[in-house]
Amino acid sequence: MVAGIADYCFNVVFKNTLQPQQISPWFTAFSQSPVVYHAVCYTVGVHQVLSGSGTAAAVEQQTLTHKGQTIKLTNELLNDLENVDAEAMILAMLILWRVNATKPNNQQEETLLFSPYMQ
Repeated sequence: MVAGIADYCFNVVFKNTLQPQQISPWFTAFSQSPVVYHAVCYTVGVHQVLSGSGTAAAVEQQTLTHKGQTIKLTNELLNDLENVDAEAMILAMLILWRVNATKPNNQQEETLLFSPYMQ
């Protein structure tokens, strides 16, 4: 299962997103940080749901499991800010905030939490 997620992530999702030299740090983080692993697996699961890849019920079950683990691990990181991997925590928080399984054409316009000073 992990090999399939990693394969889909790095050969389908990241292949067209990252430059070749950027893949190694992402793979290292994916392999070594539980919160990065679950956050990326959640993102990949949402990508599979939206693209119609895989069995929908199985993908959705795995996706929710990874989302739950990402939330749990992020909460644990927030409780120990002195020893936290800030980049991993920020990545997880951004993924939880921005990634969802709603089809893009059904998303509602969101209100920004702040207004950029340059418009």
